[in-house]
Amino acid sequence: MNEEEILELYKNGKSINFISKNFNIPYRQVQKVLTKNQIAIRGGRKKKQLNDFQLQELKSKFEAGESYSNLSKYFNLDPETLRNFVNANQFKRNNNNTVNKQIKSDYFSLIDSPQKAYFIGLLYTDGSVDH
Repeated sequence: MNEEEILELYKNGKSINFISKNFNIPYRQVQKVLTKNQIAIRGGRKKKQLNDFQLQELKSKFEAGESYSNLSKYFNLDPETLRNFVNANQFKRNNNNTVNKQIKSDYFSLIDSPQKAYFIGLLYTDGSVDH
């Protein structure tokens, strides 16, 4: 198959995938022929866009210290896409003292089970072992 045939098929609406499969040539080779001849490639994945309201909401939540995982779920974005939005818009966190929300800092304030008593004792005694 020569370049003219590829160009003609693509201009007549056939996809790159169709051309590559039916003529047993690599997908990338068809793309190279099209770009070499300055033909705009149709389709492709559309980039996710946020409107102004969503962008402002993202900025306020990010600056308030909301985690990337929570933000990506809230805005239905891939975490990497979310990072790209944050970096592109140069958002800065107001508070760098992020707290791990999974850690219960007051867990041992009330010793109400044998397991808690065991582990608090283990933590105290392990810290005092000397050689």
